[in-house]
Amino acid sequence: MKLFNCIPILLLIMGLPVHAEVFKCKQASGKILYQPSPCSSGTSAQKVVTVKEMTPEQREEAKIKLKTWQDQQAVEEAAKLQAEKERQEELRKQESLELQRRRPRLCRRLSRLFLDRLRCREKRIITIPVLDKMDVV
Repeated sequence: MKLFNCIPILLLIMGLPVHAEVFKCKQASGKILYQPSPCSSGTSAQKVVTVKEMTPEQREEAKIKLKTWQDQQAVEEAAKLQAEKERQEELRKQESLELQRRRPRLCRRLSRLFLDRLRCREKRIITIPVLDKMDVV
């Protein structure tokens, strides 16, 4: 994502007029370097690369390409967001269906648990002796 954010800036920078020389130097190890200054004594100069200035037409074309690319990126980003939203909605629906599927089993289990507790209470009935009139003095 961050790379895509940098591309428009790079394209704008590339569209600016450039007056520079780039020196292509080959080191003793065989490695090729591109640098803005002339080659040092430890390297051999191969070629001076000149950067051409863009014409106004090329600049306009680059701006149009940039705008087209930005629009395309916006459309793709919107499509990704929509797909993610749909995926989240589908997950929510699946969770809801799973809960609905589990609910009868949970209700049966709770009702069994409740009935078991009621039975236990019925077995623990405490009898309170009734006092007769004769027992009271």
